[in-house]
Amino acid sequence: MSFVRAAEMAKDDLGAEGKRFQLVVVDTTGTPEQARRIIDRTFSAQRIDAVLGAVSASGQFTAPHAREAQIPHICICSVRSIGDGQYNFTNIPLPEDEAERWVAEAKRRGIKTLVVLAQEEASIRNHANAMVRAAMSSGIRILFDGRFAGDATDFGLLAEEARTAGADLVFAEAFPPLIDQLMQELRRAKVENVASIVVPSAATDPHPFEGVWYTDTNLAEPTFQRRFETCFPGMRFAAHMTPYAYDSLKILARALASSDPAQYVQGVTHYDGVAGAVTREPGGGNFRSKPAVWSSKAASRACCSLERPRRRTRMRFSRVLLLIGTAASATLILGYIWVQHGAPSVTSGEATAIFSH
Repeated sequence: MSFVRAAEMAKDDLGAEGKRFQLVVVDTTGTPEQARRIIDRTFSAQRIDAVLGAVSASGQFTAPHAREAQIPHICICSVRSIGDGQYNFTNIPLPEDEAERWVAEAKRRGIKTLVVLAQEEASIRNHANAMVRAAMSSGIRILFDGRFAGDATDFGLLAEEARTAGADLVFAEAFPPLIDQLMQELRRAKVENVASIVVPSAATDPHPFEGVWYTDTNLAEPTFQRRFETCFPGMRFAAHMTPYAYDSLKILARALASSDPAQYVQGVTHYDGVAGAVTREPGGGNFRSKPAVWSSKAASRACCSLERPRRRTRMRFSRVLLLIGTAASATLILGYIWVQHGAPSVTSGEATAIFSH
């Protein structure tokens, strides 16, 4: 839900321009095929002018629609192939960016041997594979590499393999609730030195992650997190997604104010946002930024490093749709925002909530 809240914050901060948008939440819970059908139906039923989405599993279904309609689509995900540089873009550190920072931190800590435990899911597999390549090229030896499916339920044997390998560090990454179950088994096996990428900030129970370090967003504007938590008390701040959702919605809002929204996004090759400096090669489909190293604490997550006037008549309204659902192999929020002009009605079953400002 922090993805939705970030969009609301960006909408509010846009002032008069933000008042022209409605946020519509659409439920895509179910299998990837069900998510595909919902996305197909949404595009066939109404005109859509821009898309802001999260999670590669649905981004891949949205990309062909964006190309066909020639509209900009920014996916807050790390699967490079989704970005084509014309209509589809990703905006989050790529696996290579995470791996470079992660291995640099491991080397700084004197790590020479490593055990890898990772879920077989596209984004996590990409993270783990990039990290393994970077680690090996830096002289870190992989003593054991264990991958597991999204329906895994018993992590006792993997935890025992990690313990007996005797590596300096265990790399563990999976979506909740699998990462929570894996960490509990590692702690039972007395495996203490654990690191990850991103997922500890989304863990259901923070206590098994006490002392775990991981790479995540370089939050260059720390007041953003404080403001978010003040606006939405009790809402967990998802550092890997929230800043990029906030900045990307603003990019799309400015794109829609231009004569050619897709061309506008194609021209954005650098911006300074709440996650610091973000760049994109001209013609490339991936916005890139440098992550930071975070440390997990039971009570909190601590970072170790750090418009147009509104018209009163004939106003051009936009509708923003967010798909909220679960990945097939993990409990995970999928957020998709469609920005549409004309604001037609949304049928029941397509929308579960509408946020209007």
